[in-house]
Amino acid sequence: MTNMGSKALFRKFGVALASKPKFDLLILLVAMAIAGVLGYAINIVVKRSVSAPEFVEFATFWGALYLGVGLLSGLQQEVTRSASTPLVSEKEKDIPGTKPRQVVGFGLFITTLGVLLCCLFFLPPNYFGITNDVGAGLLLLGLAGYVIVATMTGLLYGVSNGVKVIAAMIASDATLRFLLVSLQLQFGYSTTFIELATGIPFLLVPILIYPYARKFLTSGLLLVGSPIELMKNSVSTMTAAGAMAFLISGFPLAIRWSLGSEDPGLLATLIFVVTLARAPLIIVAMSLQSFLVARIRQGADSGGLLSKVGWFLALFSALFSVALAATGDIVFSFLAGQSIHVELGIYLSVGLSSGLIAAMFVVGASLLAEDNHVAYLTMWLVSAGITLVLCTFDALADLKLAAILVFPPSIGLLTALGWATQTRIKDRVRVE
Repeated sequence: MTNMGSKALFRKFGVALASKPKFDLLILLVAMAIAGVLGYAINIVVKRSVSAPEFVEFATFWGALYLGVGLLSGLQQEVTRSASTPLVSEKEKDIPGTKPRQVVGFGLFITTLGVLLCCLFFLPPNYFGITNDVGAGLLLLGLAGYVIVATMTGLLYGVSNGVKVIAAMIASDATLRFLLVSLQLQFGYSTTFIELATGIPFLLVPILIYPYARKFLTSGLLLVGSPIELMKNSVSTMTAAGAMAFLISGFPLAIRWSLGSEDPGLLATLIFVVTLARAPLIIVAMSLQSFLVARIRQGADSGGLLSKVGWFLALFSALFSVALAATGDIVFSFLAGQSIHVELGIYLSVGLSSGLIAAMFVVGASLLAEDNHVAYLTMWLVSAGITLVLCTFDALADLKLAAILVFPPSIGLLTALGWATQTRIKDRVRVE
């Protein structure tokens, strides 16, 4: 099929090729910068306004919410991959597709089951500072909204030039969350209401943005692949995303578990520093993964694109580690409004960890674009598994945290690179 014929078939089935990828990337980066700054601001405002035990409660709920968000990002990635897959033969036009509402229903079922099981049967009582049934309700409210967000953004990434809408969703979500949390703190700290303010923007943003987003989506759109196939791939990608989220957004849970016997003040400090310091690079890489998958699936030079992003991450990570080591105590003491001291090794480990995890997203984009779900899943599961094992070891707090930050992503990244290299060698031999 000619290139023109392929493009025509793309458009016929609701898949519009992005016409301005560099401009789209700039818009996304601006929206991510806004979201990153406001995420910083929320944690800073809360840290300055509440006691150390209250901040640990808030950070635990925040970590659990974004652990769920990270898991559901796997659903977004699979929707993006399916929506941006061109149909290249007349025979494929007759293959049953998957309706977006079926994706939403599947996501809501998985989310409800997971939240209720974890909160009502596995977590200690009052884990989020309130009874676990109330905590489950607040968590489920936010994550149900994110199921809709994940489906909408996956479709917009994959089937239309709707990057402006995605950027608007990212920026408005962060803005609304910052306003609601700040407003709640003006009336005095309340565990229930601050957790409600943290989660509910995920439900409100799709409602506010949908009237604008619907014109970017083709009516009656079907995703490539049967519902069973899409759900099977989604489970694999979501499992990987859940492991990924545990290493990032859910990392406060790992810190609390592994260092729970430490002084609450030290625990709050470590959670505060690690969360804020790792956020910039990881958030950018995580948010760009679906963009990279879509660009590679739509014919971009994957080697050149991923190489440029990888070199940028390596350089930024090195410079960031040095900057943290030199100025970390000064910066975080100013942000927290109180004296903060963290060992030099922790700062270096945090900077290195952020670069390693960001690199995993770049490698992961290549694996997903090549439909290599097994390697993608293995990369994140290996990293999460090593993290869990290290959390059980007895060691000095600083040494233990440094090991948890650096070793798991290093081994996971090496595993994925080795697997990808071996697969390409086999493919080359098969072709020859």
